[in-house]
Amino acid sequence: MENASNALIIAGGVLVGVLILSLAVYLFIDFGTTSAEVHEQQAIQQLVEFNSQFTVYEGRTDLTIHDIITVAGYALENNEYYGYESKDDINRENYITVTMKSDSGYTRYLEWDVLDKYNATISDELKNTGNAQPTYTCSSITYNDEGRVNSITFIKN
Repeated sequence: MENASNALIIAGGVLVGVLILSLAVYLFIDFGTTSAEVHEQQAIQQLVEFNSQFTVYEGRTDLTIHDIITVAGYALENNEYYGYESKDDINRENYITVTMKSDSGYTRYLEWDVLDKYNATISDELKNTGNAQPTYTCSSITYNDEGRVNSITFIKN
């Protein structure tokens, strides 16, 4: 009888051990899933934050050259962050192109040599309009496969 009670105590101990081990595995898997979900939410939030720098201009028709320069500055910071050095890198995944089209069909890509190029752009635009600031419309924003902005186009009104 004594051996039977010892066997039941051992069996009970093994059963409790298996239950504790099962609980530990369950919690490990559950916490791992939760961690992955939190990481995914953070990645989505970062993407939304990044895109919001550009999407705030989408559909607006009252933009000035200064707004376009601001957008081009954001694009330049992004392109420099990824080490892109010229428009030849345009096919790269995270490269951002800012395009400004005039009513005569002239297309200008705003990118490198920020201060010189943008100051020249402002001067040209103001010269052509007699110091009256023209307005622009953000005509299109395109996204890459990951959902990041990779091109934004402005058209002169």
